Amino acid sequence: VQKVRNASVVARTPVVLCEFSEGTFLDVARAEGLQEGILRAWAVRDLLAQAPLLGCLCSTTLDRLAALAREVALPPGDSFSLTTAEAVCPAETGPLWGLVTMGLAYARSDGGKAATTLQTWAEVGPWRPFAPPGVRSVCTIEGCSLVLFPAVPLAALIAATPELAVTLRKYRQSHGGPTPWVMGSDFAGLDHPVGLVLPPAPPANSCVDDLANFIDATATVRPVKVPKSPSLTAQ
Repeated sequence: VQKVRNASVVARTPVVLCEFSEGTFLDVARAEGLQEGILRAWAVRDLLAQAPLLGCLCSTTLDRLAALAREVALPPGDSFSLTTAEAVCPAETGPLWGLVTMGLAYARSDGGKAATTLQTWAEVGPWRPFAPPGVRSVCTIEGCSLVLFPAVPLAALIAATPELAVTLRKYRQSHGGPTPWVMGSDFAGLDHPVGLVLPPAPPANSCVDDLANFIDATATVRPVKVPKSPSLTAQ
């Protein structure tokens, strides 16, 4: 799935555009060591756009999700616990939520005697937004890939992004059963009751945000005149 970006914009209110060349952007990204992070975020954003659960989101929301996402590749025969985010985000506490992006993963039952097959785009994680607790750990026989999100900042992002919250709730409703409006109760039984206290929403893209300090020196600022809309001026 490849989304088409607009090459032009139409202003509804007076705005100021800040523009700089692709060459300048690339030079700054390389000089500041940001190129790898930017390319990773873009690749993750394109990956998330393929997920049935997230693919209908706008590019801005996908960018914010990509800034939180961490990709994990499990080699054949490996296992991974989703009960703590510290495994992929050392600064975070609480559990992880994510999706299988490639290969097959398996989730064992509480008794350890049976295994559930998790195919591509299956959800994993002891916490799931607007849904009962899910898989606490996964294993793989032939290897698989996961994209994971720390639950605490993800819950904050959902609370601060109406489009994301509505999309997740609609997805839950279309896949069976009532959907709770409050996420806090979904953390019952976990070591970290995240969701009861939400931190500020994360930045849309920390790698790109780091370029803001350099834009003033390289950008051309142009005021934009707003054309009068016939629908607004006609009597």
